[in-house]
Amino acid sequence: MKKQNQRKILLVRNDNIGDVLCTTACFEILRKHFPNAYIALLVCSLTYEIVEGNPFLDKIFVYEKAKHSQKNRFAAWLNQWRVLRKIRQEKFDLAINLRPDFSPSAARIVWASGAKYRLGTPPLLKKHQKWKFFYDGFLPIPEKNLHEVERTCSLLSSLGVSLEDISKNLYFAIGAGPLTQAQKFFASSNLPLHKAICLHLSGRKEADRFWNLSNWAKLYQILKKAGYSAFFTYVFSDKKDFQDLCRILNETPPNFCSHSLKAFGAVLKYAGLFIGVDGGAMHIAASLKVPCVIIFSKTSITRWHPWNVRYICLQAEDKNVNSILPEKVAKAVKQLL
Repeated sequence: MKKQNQRKILLVRNDNIGDVLCTTACFEILRKHFPNAYIALLVCSLTYEIVEGNPFLDKIFVYEKAKHSQKNRFAAWLNQWRVLRKIRQEKFDLAINLRPDFSPSAARIVWASGAKYRLGTPPLLKKHQKWKFFYDGFLPIPEKNLHEVERTCSLLSSLGVSLEDISKNLYFAIGAGPLTQAQKFFASSNLPLHKAICLHLSGRKEADRFWNLSNWAKLYQILKKAGYSAFFTYVFSDKKDFQDLCRILNETPPNFCSHSLKAFGAVLKYAGLFIGVDGGAMHIAASLKVPCVIIFSKTSITRWHPWNVRYICLQAEDKNVNSILPEKVAKAVKQLL
């Protein structure tokens, strides 16, 4: 592909928060290699806030996945069709699926974009072979022993990009409004800026990924006794978990209920340390350069550890997060602070 022919480029990354955040390093690389190109991105509504305001993108297309729809599946599919129609009207020269592993849904979107040339990683599973026609050419399959940031960026080698070009930064633009509100939260809660420890209650309810509330309660008590300032964050759907935690503690610790990713990111930006289970919140903390202590389940630490920030990842032999005791987490906190 001739570089001068790629005037309009569409990128597709339609998965989750952490995945999309790890992809933001690609945007800077592409902008450097194609300074005059029109670069657009397609994401699902769950992750729009992550890329909103990214300085290396010209446009962002958003669609709602059927499984995330607040209405019904038909309405979600109709919305997706309308978004794809707008994309086709753009007449892109190149469309790239930035998911390192083959995804039928992302491949279908790349094909439906109507771009002159369509790229993605080849299907490896037999059940996916029938979808090979979605692409005109295949991207190199990334090495398994790389971080997701490196794996995603390595997809661009077909465009003349090398791993040496990888940005050390993940980009998450927040904005003045959420930052002002976050400052007010810290002031009203008597929490010191850039010193207080954020304990994030994860909404993931899988048996091996949900750190028990009794563990969170004990960790908070250990940190409090050691003289640290600490507070909890959670999303509205996990409010009951926080209420149950308060009953265990017999008190209501400082807490922030996130109503948006921007609001959550703003609060994290003023934290001194982040503690949580592996997932999207961890990557938001890393993108804001907040040191992390992460309780890992069966997820690969090599592939998913916090990017370009000081961190300690704890993982039990049985890959069950509840095999990791609060005392061990507190010891990791002491090592980082």
